[in-house]
Amino acid sequence: MKILHVSKLLGNNTNGIDYVVNRLIFHQNKLDGILASSVNTSEDSIFKSIRFLEGFDIVVFHNLYCFKSWILIIFCIINKIPYIIFPHSGLTAASFEKSKKKKLIVMSIFLKKMIMNAAAVHFLNENEKENSYRYYSRCFIVPNGIDVDFKYDIRYRKKYIAYLGRYDINHKGIDLLLNSIKLVQNEFRSYGYKIIMHGYDPSKVSLNFINEFVSNNNLADLIIVCGPIINNYEKINFLSSSSAYVLTSRYEGLPITVLEALSVNTPCLVTKGTNMAELIDEYGFGISCLTNLDDVTNMMVKFLKQKNEFNESRSYIIDNFGWEKISKSLICEYKKSINYDK
Repeated sequence: MKILHVSKLLGNNTNGIDYVVNRLIFHQNKLDGILASSVNTSEDSIFKSIRFLEGFDIVVFHNLYCFKSWILIIFCIINKIPYIIFPHSGLTAASFEKSKKKKLIVMSIFLKKMIMNAAAVHFLNENEKENSYRYYSRCFIVPNGIDVDFKYDIRYRKKYIAYLGRYDINHKGIDLLLNSIKLVQNEFRSYGYKIIMHGYDPSKVSLNFINEFVSNNNLADLIIVCGPIINNYEKINFLSSSSAYVLTSRYEGLPITVLEALSVNTPCLVTKGTNMAELIDEYGFGISCLTNLDDVTNMMVKFLKQKNEFNESRSYIIDNFGWEKISKSLICEYKKSINYDK
């Protein structure tokens, strides 16, 4: 089976879609009878991409709001090449709050028809499916995976809460996180905790907002703002040394960083918007809350008082989210979507 992944890559493996696409291709190519390739709409021309489409059994589109992807979808429709839409939370109602008018116009004119014509839409979990607009005729659910074939030292947990990912004030709910720390700064100082943030922001807009907020509210001793971590060893060390990982997103598909934190037994503090709250609550892997300031603030205080009362999570992540298992599940869903081998 020949699979083509079409995506708009940033060339930064700390970006979620870059990571997922690269790992999917690597692990799918390790399976017998599978040949997975990619088209990067950030670099490849329309003409080169169209020529590349021919001969593939199925095409997976990872970016909904991309002009080149729309052209390639039209080519697939005309030439009866089956395709999958992998929206990465891009169909959720919360994601539509950003550039809402433009997205609704595009949807109403042509994009909804393109999605409806897909062999299937790939959701990452039940929550993403339930919170997405029903612009599809068929769908399946397979989560993201992570690489779990590493060893790490069981080390002393330091008194910091980790944040790792893109600096995006609205999407990642960083405004909620910052304001919650401002409200309970005395408790943080009393318990001896701080937040250490590692992230990237090509536009510098969110990064500047964070730095100004920290400076204006005299929180430099509690909120440490750093650049991205690219080296995998440093990332694992950062997560495994922390007392907890925090993600207060307003919407997500299935955040890789939460899986990575859980893979080193680091408890997670998450909002419902991360789509990880049910898992965290059901297995005692951390604390979840609603996606608003009051609840995030209460979650932070609860963590300070409840530390060291969480279950180990690594074995669960290895059993359920390893890329080998995820890749095999996806191939089965691709084949069912296009009646492959029937």
